Amino acid sequence: MNPIKVLVVDDDKMTYSLVNAAISKHYSVEYRSSGEQTIVDMEQLDVNVILLDILMGEGLDGYQTCALLREKYSNEQLQILFLSGLEQEDEIVKAYEVGGDDYIVKPPSQMALLKKMDVACRFFTQQDKVQADLSNIQQLAMNVMGVSSKLGQIIQYLNGCNKLTEFEDIANATVSIIDSWQLRCTVMISLPDQKIFCNYDGDVSSLEKKLMTTVMHHARIYDIREHTFFNYPYLSVFIHNMPLNDEQEYGNFKDNIALLVEGASARIKALMAIKALEYQQQTLNSLLAVFNEAQQAIEQAREDSNYGFISLVEELESHLERTFSFLDLSEDQEQAFLQILSRIRQSHQESERSREMTQIMILKLTQLSQQAELPGGFLTEDESTIHKVGDDDIELF
Repeated sequence: MNPIKVLVVDDDKMTYSLVNAAISKHYSVEYRSSGEQTIVDMEQLDVNVILLDILMGEGLDGYQTCALLREKYSNEQLQILFLSGLEQEDEIVKAYEVGGDDYIVKPPSQMALLKKMDVACRFFTQQDKVQADLSNIQQLAMNVMGVSSKLGQIIQYLNGCNKLTEFEDIANATVSIIDSWQLRCTVMISLPDQKIFCNYDGDVSSLEKKLMTTVMHHARIYDIREHTFFNYPYLSVFIHNMPLNDEQEYGNFKDNIALLVEGASARIKALMAIKALEYQQQTLNSLLAVFNEAQQAIEQAREDSNYGFISLVEELESHLERTFSFLDLSEDQEQAFLQILSRIRQSHQESERSREMTQIMILKLTQLSQQAELPGGFLTEDESTIHKVGDDDIELF
């Protein structure tokens, strides 16, 4: 594709100078000092990314400018990154609501700015994948919509979720069933070492990620305007368009989605335990392989040297007994020689016992490995609580 063009919109030209110095080696950078000027010049500028200030004196502010741009340009056509000194939760929510794609706090470092720009620009190279993912999600939703009622869908979802073996599949399944209810959502799975995001159109912006991680430790069900967040230990769901004007429908959706999220969160917890056991099993098997290899090497060495060692000791003992009469040794001296041979034999026997102990240790490790293997049904129905969920590969999709 053509080189990425970036527009900096800020009433303070110093911001443009700093941004230009930081990214001009990688991107073509333009500058406008107001929202009005930006709206007028957009067609001739033909930019891909806008770095937009929020507070710009008189005239349009950043929120208003972004809202007007979104009337004509979709996220697929134009990425808008707010660049502001404000970082309150309410400001982030406003930026998201008017169509922003990311939120950068002034003054950003060069590394942070380049990283944000890289994320924004990758968006344009992933359109084919986004469309393919959207098609797959829509097909999955069609399968779910064949169920006659939301309760039937929930039961099918929970049963299917119990068969999934990958965290990404759980996220996709959750998005698909909620999307079939005409609700737009974003899902976040929180694992010890990473967070997995998924939403209805296949792409989760940096601003959505920041918003979800900001509110994930709030109430179990948390409302901000028409947005509702469901926060469970391993799974959070962000509903973009809850029907606040219909109290009954809103309450039904809350109950249904809470049931979905709680069931999926329990499945994620179980799947984490399964994967941890699998990792432990692999580690133990690797350790056993090392022990077996060492034991085989010891055994081979012992076989190579054992016969020669015994023959040598027996020959030495026989030779000493034959030559005692010629050496004119005292009885004590003869006994001393024989005791030396006895100690040599004892040392060899102790070596044999050490080898036997090594074999016993390896045998016990092998038995431990067999006992540690995963049972066939890790989760039983008795172990489930509000849901019968626990294996992997959602068959409803």
